[in-house]
Amino acid sequence: MTWSRTGLCDYLYGVRTRVTKRDDGEFEPIMEKIENHTWAGKTIPSNFFAQPGSENVSAVLFSNAATITKFNRMGKLAGIVSKNVKMIRCGFLYNPDPRALFPTPFSIDVDSEKYEESWSDSLTMYHNSNAKHPLNPKLFPDISHIWYDDRKGFTGITTPYDVLSSMTVTISSDGSRPVEEERRTLEG
Repeated sequence: MTWSRTGLCDYLYGVRTRVTKRDDGEFEPIMEKIENHTWAGKTIPSNFFAQPGSENVSAVLFSNAATITKFNRMGKLAGIVSKNVKMIRCGFLYNPDPRALFPTPFSIDVDSEKYEESWSDSLTMYHNSNAKHPLNPKLFPDISHIWYDDRKGFTGITTPYDVLSSMTVTISSDGSRPVEEERRTLEG
């Protein structure tokens, strides 16, 4: 789950964004074409949306947040989790600054009045620019949408609270011992 969002995007579009440090100390993005992917002796071509027959796939809907922790947080918000349980969610949000190279870190108590989460949070639709029948993003207004074009690069529509990855630590409210902790399981 940690790398599935990035890996899927790399595979679907056959391009990866790398961040490098210039001689002047500033960071800059570099787009890198990916010809294929190799794992355990097997090689497959990259850029799924450019493969023969892929024009019949309008988009790919993805979530790396369909986890037990998501269900636990939604249960907490619905009031069906014990009041003795405290959940703290931290991670990284999409940074809407068009010049941003890094996400925005966040940490929030799920009991906070400011905390909101819906079932559609962390859903991302990767659109196929070569699709015979492109999907209208207005049909899915509560999710993020991504497109890639060789001339424009990556473009998209993001939700206001677009979580790229997160971890939820769940403890008893008296702090006596952890009830549950996700270790290195990052989710959106």
